[in-house]
Amino acid sequence: MKTVISAILAATLAVPAFAEEKTEPNPTALRVQVVLSRHQADRKLSSRPYTLVVTTGKQYVLRHGSQVPVPVTQYKEGREAVSFQYKNVGVNMELNVQAREGGKYELGFALEDGSFAEGPGGPDIQITPNLRVPLFNTHEVRSAVVMRDGETVSFTNTQPLTGNVDKVDITLNVLK
Repeated sequence: MKTVISAILAATLAVPAFAEEKTEPNPTALRVQVVLSRHQADRKLSSRPYTLVVTTGKQYVLRHGSQVPVPVTQYKEGREAVSFQYKNVGVNMELNVQAREGGKYELGFALEDGSFAEGPGGPDIQITPNLRVPLFNTHEVRSAVVMRDGETVSFTNTQPLTGNVDKVDITLNVLK
């Protein structure tokens, strides 16, 4: 299975649609580690860690990957016209951390991990005699969890085409 990895890794401030930025009187610095791993039965196929240092009350966006052109066929007046739409391949992550009472933190996040899929005939399929299109795997998680310093939460997903298991582990640590 191919995974597209770009040489560009950017962590920039942005306001994701799912969260409203709030100014906190005493923001806390946190380290959020996200580990994406893929397993086939008992064998680990890959493990990709991402570590972000964030402060409470802010939103963060990380984009790591590429955009792949995917042909889109339209028919106008009986004629075939092909245009292209772009599909994100790689990791797209949005984080928002808010301080709560009792040393707890609410972590709101959206994560999408896209890669090329391996189908029965390879990484693409034949649509017409002259057109092959790529297959994609997409693992998407959107959630909000309440965590304490040092805690880890996990999410898993089984890919329908391959049976591989994708796992996301998120660990939160308070920086002192």
